[in-house]
Amino acid sequence: LLGTLSSSDDRDPYRAPAFARTPEELAHPLRALKVGCLAGAQEQCTKDVRTAFDAMLGRARALGLPPVAVDLSLEGARQVLTTLFNARAAHTLRGLSAPARALVDGSIEQAAREGEKLSALDYLAAEADRTALALRVAQAFRSHDLLLTPTTAEPAPRVDAGFSPKRAPFTGIFSLTRQPAISIPCGVTRAGLPIGLQIVGRHFEEALVLRLAAALEAGNAFAV
Repeated sequence: LLGTLSSSDDRDPYRAPAFARTPEELAHPLRALKVGCLAGAQEQCTKDVRTAFDAMLGRARALGLPPVAVDLSLEGARQVLTTLFNARAAHTLRGLSAPARALVDGSIEQAAREGEKLSALDYLAAEADRTALALRVAQAFRSHDLLLTPTTAEPAPRVDAGFSPKRAPFTGIFSLTRQPAISIPCGVTRAGLPIGLQIVGRHFEEALVLRLAAALEAGNAFAV
């Protein structure tokens, strides 16, 4: 499946070159990999999430992959993500009729209204900030093959809960920098709600992300 999805497609003007290395070529011994964990991530998490994340770090150590704290400056990442999201929402909704737009989820409609206030310079500035953020992340991956973070800082919300910007502070940055990432189960709260672990890799190294995910999932009961 990875090989099929990684194939180059000339219908996409932003396509990557054909998958340069096969998953087999990326099948380094696990112990040869250098794994990092996002410094300070636990401090932003609830107790249950911290407990589950720490347990998964212990599992990585048991596999011979002691995670080393990686300090990434995430300052400004949320504002960049918000600006680009709002601009995309405005562009997507601009051709809808008023009755059709009235059917759109309220949070997307609000994002579109905010996006309509942006100038071209606002958008280009956000793209420039995205590039600067990607360079900071690339620097971290010069000395680490993979990075571990909690998927969310809080457990799954109630279905009627409003949006909380503190719920998922670790995922948006890697959407911005276009890193391959996966979320796997790593525990449950005392109330039985799921908790996730995020594994992030270098550009085009999805195979390594999947290999570590499989190794960490193997034999794990996902219980706190």
